Order: sequence, then structure tokens, then C-alpha cells
Amino acid sequence: SLFAVFLIIIYALFLLEDSIAVLSEKVAFFLFIGWAVSFALFIILALLIGKYEESLAQRERMISETLDLCSSFVDAKDPYTSGHSKRVAAYSKLIAKKLGFSDEWCRQVYYAAMLHDIGKCYVPDEILKKPSKLTDEEYDIIKKHPLKGMDMVKNLSSLPAVKGSVLYHHERYDGRGYPDGLKGEEIPVSAQVVSLADVYDALTSKRCYKAAYSHEKAIEMILAGQCGAFNPMLLECLLDISSALK
Repeated sequence: SLFAVFLIIIYALFLLEDSIAVLSEKVAFFLFIGWAVSFALFIILALLIGKYEESLAQRERMISETLDLCSSFVDAKDPYTSGHSKRVAAYSKLIAKKLGFSDEWCRQVYYAAMLHDIGKCYVPDEILKKPSKLTDEEYDIIKKHPLKGMDMVKNLSSLPAVKGSVLYHHERYDGRGYPDGLKGEEIPVSAQVVSLADVYDALTSKRCYKAAYSHEKAIEMILAGQCGAFNPMLLECLLDISSALK
């Protein structure tokens, strides 16, 4: 680091103290000027780095608060899904970390999960809150929410994981999902992670059409394939972090 370089310079100057004493006054003056310039540069660079880090932290806060507002708006459409997006984001981040991905990628997945259901803004309340089984026509409307969501986030170029996750979080590993019927590794990993977290939270939450399942029952149902097929690697991660999800 720059601070380490600075300490090395100071140490070297102390070692050369006796030698400097015998140097000419002119040479000593230039050595002092060099030290002063180095110190000034160190201070300037430290201030610039500090300002950059502060700006970066502020940017992250703004992104997080904005996405939090957007997800709260979506969840507010249905009192049964209150907090759903935040929980899915937290679970997705846990899974992403267990997969061993970078902090930046985990952050991207977290943001993607916060917005995964944003397309439900276009779904009528009477369908979202319907306690009985949906008709085929109503289910078709529900199935369009990933496409609607993609239209809303398509210009988020600074968050590349968001678009794929919003569009494909209902795809399934065996190709039986929607909207495009992707299968296996055709599905972006970020979308696979969000999808698994989404299903887990849906199972363990009370909805207008069902009671909440226990953590243990939800894990059992997911592993048994009752909620669609998932990447075996992600299922292993789910088991590994199972205790952290309770």
C-alpha cells in the first residue's frame, strides 16, 4: 500500500542519517525536497482514495435504498407477500456466497432478487390475491410478469445480473419453466439462485391460498422435486446453509 511505501521511505532516511550529515548542503537539500514531495503525494493520494471509497459507499447506499423502495412497492400489492423480496434477496446472497462467488457477484445477485417480482406491478390485484385455484387465463397473465419485469429493468446496465434474474427466475432446470422453457446451464446462474430462494420463501410463507410450511417440510419438498427441478449443485448449497435459513 501507499502507507507502507511511505514508512519504507522514512526508515531509509533514518538509515542514511549519518551519511546525510557528511553530504554537501546542496545534496541534503535536494534529498529533503524529494522526501517532502513524496510525503505530499502520499497525503494527496490518501485523500483521493478516501474520497473515492466514500463516493462508492454512498453509491451503494443509494442503489440499495432505491431497490428497497421498488421491492416494497411490489410487496405492498399483496399483504401476504410483505417482505418477500427482502427475504429472497437475503437467501439468494447466502446461496451465492456458498457457491464461492465474489463479493461483487453476490451483491449483484442480492440486487437481482430484490427486483425479481417487479413485473407483478402489472398483474391485477384480484389475481394476485385470489384464494382459490387460478384459471388457465389467469395463470397466463401471471406467467407474463417476468417479461413485464424485464421491460422495466432492461436499461440497468450497471447491474447485469438483474435482467437475467428478473426474466428467468421461473425457468426450471428440466426445461419446464417459463417464459422461454430454458433448461440446464442455459439458465443464468443468478436466475437459478434467485429461483431457488424464491421457491423456499414461497413455501415457508403464509399466502392467501395456503398456510406456511415448516422449514423442514419446505426443504423436503424442494429436494423431492415437488416444486420443479433445480441444479443439483444449488440443492447441495441449500442443504449446506439450511440451518442459516431458519
